[in-house]
Amino acid sequence: VFVLISLLAGFYPALILSKYNPIKVLKGNYEAGFKGIALRNGLVIVQFIIAVTFIIGIGVMYQQTNFVANKDLGFNREKLINVSSEYFADDPFIDRIRKITGVKYVATTTQVMGNTFNVSGEITYKNQDHHINSVTVTMDALPALGVQVLNGRIFSSAYKQDTVNTAVLNETAAKLLGKNVVGQQFNEGENAFQIIGVIKDYNNEGFDKAVMPTVYRVTHLGGMSSTNNLLIRFDSDNYKPALAAVEAEWKKANPNFPMVYSSVEDAFQKSMESTRKQMQIIVLFSIISIVLALLGLFALSTFMAKRRTKEIAIRKILGASDFQIINMLNRSFLILVIAANLISWPIGFILTKKWLEGFAYRIDMPFWPFAIATITSVIIAVLTVSLQARKAAVNNPVDALKYE
Repeated sequence: VFVLISLLAGFYPALILSKYNPIKVLKGNYEAGFKGIALRNGLVIVQFIIAVTFIIGIGVMYQQTNFVANKDLGFNREKLINVSSEYFADDPFIDRIRKITGVKYVATTTQVMGNTFNVSGEITYKNQDHHINSVTVTMDALPALGVQVLNGRIFSSAYKQDTVNTAVLNETAAKLLGKNVVGQQFNEGENAFQIIGVIKDYNNEGFDKAVMPTVYRVTHLGGMSSTNNLLIRFDSDNYKPALAAVEAEWKKANPNFPMVYSSVEDAFQKSMESTRKQMQIIVLFSIISIVLALLGLFALSTFMAKRRTKEIAIRKILGASDFQIINMLNRSFLILVIAANLISWPIGFILTKKWLEGFAYRIDMPFWPFAIATITSVIIAVLTVSLQARKAAVNNPVDALKYE
């Protein structure tokens, strides 16, 4: 739609110009109708509304993308892989992986990093029921993730009871239950659990979803649980040799089940891919809309300069400077551009606000994309119109009037 409108705005003045006799044009002996002028001006305004709205969109998307890329996830996603399979080997296999040089932690969890799968349940705390996510982990799972402890402690093999009746809450769950939850108990069915610590929320599903209140418990088996999700953290950025050794051990223990794994860092980058593609599309259409706006404004300014040839000649004879002529021609176009900006701002605000609402974690609406869009559009308009206005201003006024 915007391409069609932009082309109309560019070709309309050229079409009108082609209908006039060149001699009459130079003499200024014609007038365009009010409807024609209104249509031309309206099309230019629409072009700039589209261009300015796209520029605003680029600015907001850039800042949101930056915010997401640099946001603290609450855990360390580097040097961490997530292994999935229909079958997990026994503990001796896990012990062999732990002994591989370069492997720092090996653990399992029911929470697949980068996946939306959740197990929800209901707990009772101080006679109140709460819906909450439940995650089963092994002892090393939270250290493997590199979570931040806000209060209390996380699971440790130094405490035997940690495999039976203890729990760790995330920050959101702690806020849901109230203050000073460490040391308190909650019930899940007939089982009672003591809260031993609170960890900072970590984002597991991408920034379009808020972190859910979550309780973490160690599997009652005390070993590897049937979670189909294995976490392995390496202690070096160059972990390919260690990963190859892990794959070799896996193949020995599970010859019929290939090792399927993904980097948590890659999963995070993949979650960002959709936003990046949206931004690339917006940038492309912004460039197209700006170019077409330039063409339309160039054609219209050429048309208006020729239309006012006689007026310009008379003003120059009466002493008007080139700068005054350029300023005169710019003024009418600046009014159109400013009008387009006044319309674009609320449109851009509504559209970008709607887009930002798709993120659970988002920036406040920034002002600078609106300011930059306005400044850019004004500069584009002034430069484009001034180029044509200067040509008209430097012409010899005698050439325009000698046929009168």
